Amino acid sequence: MGENLKWLWMAFSVAWILHIGYVVLLSRRTSKLERQLRHLGAQLTERRDDGP
Repeated sequence: MGENLKWLWMAFSVAWILHIGYVVLLSRRTSKLERQLRHLGAQLTERRDDGP
């Protein structure tokens, strides 16, 4: 019984590590997209101000 609990705890730990890693990955991607959107918005505003 004790050996099974050890493996269960290991599997549980690995699952949580994967979940946390996934959340960190999504957070980084979101930050990158937000920066790109701000940059694009600034370019569009700049272009609109320089328009005909």
